[in-house]
Amino acid sequence: MFRKILIIYLFIVFNLFGLSQAQDPGVADTVSLDNISGEIGTEASMPVYLYNDEELTSVVIPLLIDGYSGWLKFDSVSYIGSRLAEQNVLDNRVTYVFATDTFTVDSLLLSFSVSSGNNLPSGTGKFCDLWFTLYFGGGVLLDSLSSSPQGGLSLTDVSQGTFTPQFSSGLIDIACDYLVGDCSRDDQVNVGDVVMHHKIYFYDEPWSGYPVLDRAGRFDLNCDRRLDMRDLNHLVDYLMFNGPSPCTCGTINSPFYEDPGLSDTVWVDSDTLIAGITSSILVGIVNDEPLTGLAINLEWDGGAVFRFDLANSNFTDRLDTIFWNANVRHANANGVNPDTFQFYGWRTEYESISLSPGRDPVINIVLTPQSAGEADFHLVSWRNGSQSILVTEDRAAILPVFSGGHITVLPYLCGDASHDGVIDIGDVVFLINYLYKNGVVPDPLESGDANCDGVVDVSDVIFLLNYLFKGGPAPHCP
Repeated sequence: MFRKILIIYLFIVFNLFGLSQAQDPGVADTVSLDNISGEIGTEASMPVYLYNDEELTSVVIPLLIDGYSGWLKFDSVSYIGSRLAEQNVLDNRVTYVFATDTFTVDSLLLSFSVSSGNNLPSGTGKFCDLWFTLYFGGGVLLDSLSSSPQGGLSLTDVSQGTFTPQFSSGLIDIACDYLVGDCSRDDQVNVGDVVMHHKIYFYDEPWSGYPVLDRAGRFDLNCDRRLDMRDLNHLVDYLMFNGPSPCTCGTINSPFYEDPGLSDTVWVDSDTLIAGITSSILVGIVNDEPLTGLAINLEWDGGAVFRFDLANSNFTDRLDTIFWNANVRHANANGVNPDTFQFYGWRTEYESISLSPGRDPVINIVLTPQSAGEADFHLVSWRNGSQSILVTEDRAAILPVFSGGHITVLPYLCGDASHDGVIDIGDVVFLINYLYKNGVVPDPLESGDANCDGVVDVSDVIFLLNYLFKGGPAPHCP
């Protein structure tokens, strides 16, 4: 009895397995990748080869891109000189990139199937070329990915049998032909490299194609595959504060770390402003550990449009009195949302101290609302891809959270007849001049209607006098 049950059980298992895992008929089909090498700042192509001994109606190739010491970015797929050079062969072609941040690619999905075109005949040879831009020195392995939105590595033949081919991975060797930290390319690491790093990171000079530079790895002082504030801090600490040496090309370090205790926060005042009235908005940082550097990118977006006053925006004493190299930049100047500005700073002298733990403002930005409406601030990446980042004394990087920053812009302030943003005796004088001396008309007229009865007359003068000198109700129109 037990033997019969075992035979039935094995029969069911084998049949289920056969339904879910069709076997490759004939000689095993194969997908293989080449090993290639290249230099940072250049493009490189990796051929993908396919052998199949039956016609195929579908090919799915999910790839894991493992930058275990170097890194790159996927650009495109090319079919020139390949088995897919004729566009009607496996004519439904999809390329999908899985990305987690600005500089890296986790995986890549290549999917090919027949839509209105032809099957792929049996044969062997180059199937396509994968093109990459090489960013950081070291090795990158392209391996088969077990799962994707379209499943794992698979081929489908004309009988609609789907099977997994054999796979051979490919390695990209990116040359470490540069000195990490030598940003100015003079074969040594010195103060001149601080200047060059500053220009590249904050001013996109002299190359406009950031981060595709001449040996981008020169700027990656901590080998975390990113060019950001942490690298600049690392370079300054090494040259001026006896900090650790730059990393060795081909190694990889963690880019960020879990913020212990209270989450460090960037906050922006939420406020109500008046269209046409220049106003100040405070921006602060909540930090529970000392900081040696920061770079914050803030964007505002919404119906209300602001003109950013770069010349009069300034750092508060919290940042301005600790002898940092600090600056503020504005990305757009056309008054069209979304608009972005960046402020940054880092210690530069032996006398410099860290930004102490606190929660107070660090910068006062000056804006003039151009229209009524709503607007919200939020953290973004700068146009060169750099993230908002805080750097601790041990050169660890924190990605801060964000709080506040909702701005309401009103077309006018009820009772502010002179439209200067405050209600005072000047508005009383303004109304008297308008009503009895042919003075300037309030703009808009409704701003002079202090008691909100729909007209501007002497009763509004009396209302304001009672409010200013006798404790009467404040002007407040719906």
